[in-house]
Amino acid sequence: MYLIRMKRKLFFIAPLLFLSSLLVAQSPPRHTLRIGPTVMHAPKGWRPATAQRREFDFGEHRLIVFSRSFSRGDLCYVEIVRRPASKASPKSEEQTAEKDAHTENPRSERASQTEKIGEAVDLIEHHLYYKGSIQRQVHLHAFSDGWQGLFLIPPDQNGDTYLTWTQKVKADTRKDVFHLPVHLKSFPESKSVLPFAKEFVDPDKSKAAVLAKRLEEERAMKGRAFSHRSAWAFTNELSHPRDMHYITSPFYASRLNQRYKDEGGKRTYLPPVRSIHRGLDFRGVTGAPIFAIAPGTVVLAHDMHFEGGFTLVDHGNGIFTGYMHQHRIHVKVGDTVKAGQLIGDVGATGMVTGAHLHLAIWVQGIPGDPLSLLSLPLR
Repeated sequence: MYLIRMKRKLFFIAPLLFLSSLLVAQSPPRHTLRIGPTVMHAPKGWRPATAQRREFDFGEHRLIVFSRSFSRGDLCYVEIVRRPASKASPKSEEQTAEKDAHTENPRSERASQTEKIGEAVDLIEHHLYYKGSIQRQVHLHAFSDGWQGLFLIPPDQNGDTYLTWTQKVKADTRKDVFHLPVHLKSFPESKSVLPFAKEFVDPDKSKAAVLAKRLEEERAMKGRAFSHRSAWAFTNELSHPRDMHYITSPFYASRLNQRYKDEGGKRTYLPPVRSIHRGLDFRGVTGAPIFAIAPGTVVLAHDMHFEGGFTLVDHGNGIFTGYMHQHRIHVKVGDTVKAGQLIGDVGATGMVTGAHLHLAIWVQGIPGDPLSLLSLPLR
């Protein structure tokens, strides 16, 4: 009798132990790393790729650019700082003083003009040229050592990037151009058979008008959210979005999706659809935590037809991150979030085939690889 009772207990306890072990495997502990000036919250066992660095000197300033690999789809972090003063000999100091005494623009006046540059950021234009034809301005933020900003190498770029630094002080204008070679890496391609829900594969025609109205409302909602503009919100803290690192679909992968529908147990295949994956998919189970990767303001938190539970965070200067297919959203519009803050739970809502997090980042409307941000030494 005793053995029978023990077997019954094991019959109920064993599945619970198995499920709990799975949950532990799915949710390993996170830890905090110090990578240069940046504080990184991440799953244990994961570290971001080390950023590459390129420097350009011009006048009294130095332009420093960091990127994960200077590849298509990578975000880049730029700093413009004052160059370290070189030690000059007494003779050279005397020669410089004598030269300044005979010029209309002595060194003291040049120094004061340089100070005015730092005080009047609106007099500085910083442009990034894409493909030699499209021009984008890198919005700069003043910090203790100079100016800082983020820009994106577009994923469809076919050539190098040129950074043009233009500074205007009174009637003087100076223009410096810096060549930034770009690695034109190829993105992966895949072919898969995806069992999407019937509403996405073969929607009910009787509900077409209702669906069209909903999609129109959601487009307007997203348009208002993306039009939100705010100041630079980044700090020296960044975070991995999950408690484990397992990417199931990489950024900008070209996917040939073979869809089908079930009719009375019979599978009917539909014409394949090719799509570009403009984000990253992270594996997860329903209810697993989602963390904000950088500080910002929530400008959208709503259940969408395709995106499912969708949260959009504005980080300032036209940079947004999006978290899709959430089972539950923990924030609301207007909330200020910090890097590493819990903002939602992984889910299988919207147009999905299983539970996961789709993470996206946009810089002035152009999609980039979100993981490339986590390699940058922000301060």
